[in-house]
Amino acid sequence: MSNTMTYKGYAARIEYDDEDGLFTGRIAGIRDRVGFHGETVEELRAAFREAVEDYIETCARIGKEPQKAYSGQVMFRVSPEVHRKAALAAELSGKSLNQWAEEVLARAAGLRQRREGHIMTEMVTIPREEYDRLRAAAEDLADVQAFDRAKSALASGEDELIPAETLGRVLKGETPLRVFRDLRGMTQAALADKADVNRVTVAGIETARRQGSVATLRRLADALGVTLDDLAV
Repeated sequence: MSNTMTYKGYAARIEYDDEDGLFTGRIAGIRDRVGFHGETVEELRAAFREAVEDYIETCARIGKEPQKAYSGQVMFRVSPEVHRKAALAAELSGKSLNQWAEEVLARAAGLRQRREGHIMTEMVTIPREEYDRLRAAAEDLADVQAFDRAKSALASGEDELIPAETLGRVLKGETPLRVFRDLRGMTQAALADKADVNRVTVAGIETARRQGSVATLRRLADALGVTLDDLAV
């Protein structure tokens, strides 16, 4: 795992040593090698700040410039295709290639620093009791939202409440097709006509003498306004 931390304009790269169980870091952008470590995020943050303060004080005491100096000249190679596209982008933006590249690098470096610095500073430690309370509250909220969705589906006609008597008949062994047909107040002939299914087939499925194909059951389900699963025996 790697990340960065920032403090008083100084940045450090953070890594986790799984073997030793330690977070370790090193201040970047300075001439000297200054490291720090901690077993927890809180310890690591405190050690980083202490290392920065100590480094600043030491440099001031000996009259040394703490920040590493850079010339402002960067030399690196890219493929001819990348070079071509970069030159084209610079020309279209009305800038020299150097100006365009500097702006792109500045945006990329600033965005990465903000993102990586943001990750470590958003970690929060809370007591287990508080965590359990928040988790229970989140579960309660999920239940309330599920209830609201079900209520909305009923109000819009997307779903319906099935009477307990109807469910009881299914649990006692009656075929779902017979039970839902009765619930809709339809005769076998009316259901067969609406579903474009032979009435003998409807009667056979209702008495469990026939199983019915998936296509047939789907047409019957559509005619009754239920799902295919509702008719599963």
